[in-house]
Amino acid sequence: MATFLMNESIKPIRIISEQRLKIMGPRFIGKYSFDLCNIPETIDLNFPAIEINRLRNIIAIGGTNLLLSNDNAVHPDLLEPARDIIPAENFYMARVTLNFKYLDFRLLRKRLMVERAISLLGQCTGNYAHFLTETLPRLILIDSYIEFKDWPLLVDNWIHPNMKASIETFSKYNRDILFINRWTGVNLHEIIDITPTAYITPEYRNFSKTKKLPKLAPEDFPFCKKAIEKLRERSMTINLDMDKITSNKLYKKLYLRRNLETCGNLRTIVNIADVEAIIDRYGFFIIDPGLLTIKEQVRIFREAEIVISPVGASLANTIFSKPGCKIIGLAPYYKNANYYFFSNFMAILGHDLYYVLGEQDKNDHNHLMHRKYFIDIDALEKAMKLFCI
Repeated sequence: MATFLMNESIKPIRIISEQRLKIMGPRFIGKYSFDLCNIPETIDLNFPAIEINRLRNIIAIGGTNLLLSNDNAVHPDLLEPARDIIPAENFYMARVTLNFKYLDFRLLRKRLMVERAISLLGQCTGNYAHFLTETLPRLILIDSYIEFKDWPLLVDNWIHPNMKASIETFSKYNRDILFINRWTGVNLHEIIDITPTAYITPEYRNFSKTKKLPKLAPEDFPFCKKAIEKLRERSMTINLDMDKITSNKLYKKLYLRRNLETCGNLRTIVNIADVEAIIDRYGFFIIDPGLLTIKEQVRIFREAEIVISPVGASLANTIFSKPGCKIIGLAPYYKNANYYFFSNFMAILGHDLYYVLGEQDKNDHNHLMHRKYFIDIDALEKAMKLFCI
């Protein structure tokens, strides 16, 4: 995008300046046989400036971060084609030839013609954590510019109904919303594109070839603190349409139950009965966020002081919690596992995250990052005694 703007002599509108922060690295509770010594104690987390780009004669594509302009396929600076596989490649809708910097994309035949719009499209919007960190913050940011209040929104159509509802819940203005199917091109005379407020690689190109994860670095999982804080601030002001909203002590200690039917991910805990027996002794309120509306999730997480959860998208709901929330994240160990995404995210929110780990199930041969796993019960007991008494 930066190269495209420079070549086209387009000057973006800067919303948030570049961020430079020092945060805590991932922290763990328990004694394990595997090696965690290479995890840094502190991390320098940098994030580029957030900008509004007002572009003309563009084709936007549903389910992607791509914009087409003549013979250019324009992508955010944080997306690195040599490193990242874009989801359209996995669906055989796109082919990237790195040597020639060439993209071949099979757009669906139906093409929409739109005069002007604000794009909230993205390659990972269907994932709730991505939606809360990459999509809703961009909506909050553009809402601060009254000159764009009448512009319609382009929103991915493949997202969960809760996410669609949250667009209307969090939006400051009553805009028209155009829901765009994956791989559908939208011809726009004028488009507002907001640079990413967070980024994570959908899939590593190297992993696709070798089936071995690269060694991950903290800077691979950046978040814009100010943008995410603006979403949290907005969540404190939305009308929840509930009578007599008062503090509920039940919601101070939450356990987020992960059900395959609602989360759609095979990564479950094998010894979950033992895990939940311990959690039950400490009087946690059990919820499945996937069964709640967006307003119910905001309502409950506003009160949270301690949250226990298997690592997954539902943990992103702590964006609605006050800073200082204690979080126990249940996670698998495997070589080059990613502990930076949620560690960086929780640090940005001002929360205290500690991981409790366990080995993966050796009989599970699914995708490396989505295999079943065990939790070390002794480590969990130690974590509960530290935070829950």
